Amino acid sequence: MKKGLLLITTGIILSACSNDSDYFPSFKNDCSWETSLSEIITDNQTVFSDRGIKITNMQFMKDISIDRDLFLGDKYGFFPVYSKLDSVFTVVTYGQLMRDSANYFFDTIPVFNTINDLLEEADDFDIVELTWQYDDNKYNSLAFFNKRTGELRYDNMLYNMSTLSHYKKESFSRALNNTEMINGVGDSGNDCVEYIQNNCVLARSGIEWEVKGKWRIVYQYHYSDDDSIYYNTSSTFAVDHVKFTRIRYVTDEVLYDTYYDKRDLSPGNTSTYKFRYAIWAGPKNGLNIYDGNNPFNMNLESPEGFANRIIAGCGRLVEQNSTVSPRYGQVAFPKPQNPND
Repeated sequence: MKKGLLLITTGIILSACSNDSDYFPSFKNDCSWETSLSEIITDNQTVFSDRGIKITNMQFMKDISIDRDLFLGDKYGFFPVYSKLDSVFTVVTYGQLMRDSANYFFDTIPVFNTINDLLEEADDFDIVELTWQYDDNKYNSLAFFNKRTGELRYDNMLYNMSTLSHYKKESFSRALNNTEMINGVGDSGNDCVEYIQNNCVLARSGIEWEVKGKWRIVYQYHYSDDDSIYYNTSSTFAVDHVKFTRIRYVTDEVLYDTYYDKRDLSPGNTSTYKFRYAIWAGPKNGLNIYDGNNPFNMNLESPEGFANRIIAGCGRLVEQNSTVSPRYGQVAFPKPQNPND
């Protein structure tokens, strides 16, 4: 949860793009990594200045191979932290952080979860190498921007400036009276059909799907005790896209076949998602999908029409049209231990 506190007040993760920047020249008026990075720097000059840190260079990385070690290695594995002893801001390597973890405020769980998500969806992002200067030293990090929206998803330095556990009591309360946007999954599911003969599965076709987007979490003060502050939460979901994964299996490519098609029809930026998919498994030529007089069209085909195309085997066309329901809960945050904070 701590990762959202500074994020709310500094606006590091952005949903809109701007062409105004004191660091970089103007770009065309659409969302891209250039405009997002420009806006991040412009909007957070005070934050960077307070910490004595700044971005001095950026470079688009083409055909870079992504793995977990890249985030934690000697070249890019740098993280901003506060020391528990004197609350001094500094930048340390991942190795230093693990060796002296008891001496720094750092929550590894959301960081590693985010990195794991990135590794699964690396092709969805533009990757930019950022060069930082802090305390006469230079550091590099890799920033991941959504290719479609230009939005910053993760960077060791930028992301973790919003996970710092050092805060003032007043700003802490103000932050929690606002909102937080968290990337996540709103809904998920799967479907599968099988062609079976003599109790043996000869072919299988299916789909797994996840509704990707952002949870907008609103915090309202509830009460506090000697140790914690308690907030009621209400979360609503805004759909970005639906991620599909195909399921396919055949015992013999010559004798059996499968069919799979899908369309994401979600309006986007609402809590409603909509998609269609067609799946089939059976013997070769058991699905009349390429009928010249009545060609298959994923957008126009009816479930009944698809069923009529099945000569042998098993399949169906399905349309999913649903809304992600709001979620409600309560969270507790420890009060600052230092009375002077």
